[in-house]
Amino acid sequence: MEWSQDFESGLADIDVQHRYIFALIQRVNQLDDGIDHVELRDAADEIGRLAICHFGCEEQLMAAYKYPETPRHTAEHEKLLAVVREFQRSDVYHARQLAMFLCNWLVSHTMLEDRHLALHVVKIRAKAMGMSVTDFVEGVKLHRSSAYYVKARKVGDKAVGE
Repeated sequence: MEWSQDFESGLADIDVQHRYIFALIQRVNQLDDGIDHVELRDAADEIGRLAICHFGCEEQLMAAYKYPETPRHTAEHEKLLAVVREFQRSDVYHARQLAMFLCNWLVSHTMLEDRHLALHVVKIRAKAMGMSVTDFVEGVKLHRSSAYYVKARKVGDKAVGE
């Protein structure tokens, strides 16, 4: 599976983290169950660390913006962390099975849960700026075409494509 802008939530800082998680999942998918145990464990450990950091960022956003769906959203985070922890404790390694689970989880979570969170945050940010949501989003799109953002995306695309 390839990364698509369709997977983005609309919150740039969160989306950059999603791209890195996706790149790690792609790495896991490339590993051989029977040969690459150490590399698979290293990649899974990094996914676990990154998930904890990423979920912390999302949960700080939820608290700061008083997101009403916080309990449900954080429960989804806990479900994923439980699967990653179970994998880390296991002596049986199935790289492609883990990669498929993580990829499906990431795509569905970002397209459902994270987009709801993003919309909630964007509505509040737009209101604070005295703008409509549409105008606010268009302003963000203009910012995303800036040289810095384009360079960061190219670096992210390279990491995802490798």
